Amino acid sequence: MKTLKKTILCTLLITSATMLLCSWNTFRNEDGQGNANIVSSRTPIDTKKGGTIWTRSFLSGGDATTCNSSPVITESAIYIVSRNILYEMDFGGNVKRKLTLSASMNSVCNMLRHDDFLYIPLSAGKMECVRLSTLKRIWVSESFGGQSLSTVYYHKGYLYAGTTSMTGTTTGITNTNGIFYCLNASDGSTQWTYRDEEHPGGYYWGGGITYGNALYFAGDNGILVSHSLLTDEVYDTRKITENGNIRAGLTYDSVTDSLYTASNDGQVHKITTDKEGKIQNILSAKIIPNAKTANCTSTPTVWNGRLYIGSSADSIGYLSVLDAATLSPRYSVPCGEFHEVKSSPLVSTAYANAKNNQTVYVYFSCNAMPGGIFYIKDSEATTSAKAETLYTPAKAPQFCLSSIAADKDGTLFYSNDSGTFFAVSEVAVSSDRITAKPTPSFTPTQKPVTTKKPSSVNDEKVKKPKAPTKIRYKKRGNKYRISWKKKTKNSQTVVYVRYNSGKWKKKCVTQKSFCTIKKGRKKIQIRLRSRIRRNKKWYYSSYTKKVRLKK
Repeated sequence: MKTLKKTILCTLLITSATMLLCSWNTFRNEDGQGNANIVSSRTPIDTKKGGTIWTRSFLSGGDATTCNSSPVITESAIYIVSRNILYEMDFGGNVKRKLTLSASMNSVCNMLRHDDFLYIPLSAGKMECVRLSTLKRIWVSESFGGQSLSTVYYHKGYLYAGTTSMTGTTTGITNTNGIFYCLNASDGSTQWTYRDEEHPGGYYWGGGITYGNALYFAGDNGILVSHSLLTDEVYDTRKITENGNIRAGLTYDSVTDSLYTASNDGQVHKITTDKEGKIQNILSAKIIPNAKTANCTSTPTVWNGRLYIGSSADSIGYLSVLDAATLSPRYSVPCGEFHEVKSSPLVSTAYANAKNNQTVYVYFSCNAMPGGIFYIKDSEATTSAKAETLYTPAKAPQFCLSSIAADKDGTLFYSNDSGTFFAVSEVAVSSDRITAKPTPSFTPTQKPVTTKKPSSVNDEKVKKPKAPTKIRYKKRGNKYRISWKKKTKNSQTVVYVRYNSGKWKKKCVTQKSFCTIKKGRKKIQIRLRSRIRRNKKWYYSSYTKKVRLKK
């Protein structure tokens, strides 16, 4: 009887996931019914064939990096925002139409589509509505200030989103403030706004979700809020974490009838509530139990009793599998040093059946060079796994915050910080929806069309980057904030640390001009060097002089 129930449940879950494949309407394709980031299309699983069927770059001018929005995919087009332009593309990556928006997007833009309307969060904390059939602006909401970094959620004619404003730093931690708001989707008028004056905190990468008669959302103050859908009434609040911010969204799982989220102290949280908005219980657990330091901004994905989530622990990136009911760890897959998994895992059920113990493929990205697509293979019987590389962007390597989206044919879509939008599949398989000549591309496992390197990237002509200069440090609580000046554009900076007279170790690799190091009790020395990638090879500068950090 239990086996029969399990089979019926799996069938229902797969059926409900299949219903979502005609479109990808928002970040993680969240619908509030427990299907977020679950697809049943036949996604690519051959690491030797994984490659781009086309790419589209949105870089302009002398920019080294740029950010694209998460995509919205309909039956006939793909929509993406870069800077202040909304682009409509066909399934060959050709731009069909574009619209200049009322403002630019921020570093993240998780827009949402409902029917013929696209709702786009923009800078200064405002929302813009565009009719897709005409690609014309319908309305722009009032400006709530700050950045629009949260997801957008739609429910019965209303939109829910949050804003974030930076308000300074305390002991090296950035403080934020923000509001959560509700708009009438038909005209953009404000229905209500919420701000926690006593416990300020912005809504940075988080978002809202409905359950019963309430809307739930959480932010940098670590507080979960249960709010009325249409009035100013707050039903309940609960402090989820004392030491961390919540910079992940909320996921609903219909099997456990629970909400899930994560906090950047490396914990995942299971939340049970009643239909009237009262928070009943919160179960919390460390994603990597024995880690000394941890971070998590990945929104959990739940499928078939297993919870999938990305994180970083002790400077190592992980994709972890936990029991959805108890939050006990099943196993964690290391993805490399400084390879934090910030993306929300995408689960494909296309290959799952009773014979292979419901095997699924779980796709994710890492926030590190070169910014490609990875996956693990998981099943009910799996107790360990290896992170497989599906695709490496040879021509546009960069860091990557993007989660992976999929269409009904199983093509995977994402952007990295190079401003390039990738359509990834098994390149030996053609699609009748590719209407334009694909952008030439190849993966490291494929041979390029020509065997000669262009003269501009020959090894002997590549200039080594210059070492960083003006190295400074400042004590902030139990940490040092190290800063420097980059001398070579587009380069990364590698920070090496030596404790007492021990060995030099790589501590930080960043595109930015700063990083933080814990003080500890030992004597600390640092040295830096720059590196830049050309023609699939790293070129390093010389080391800077050693700097001793005084206690």
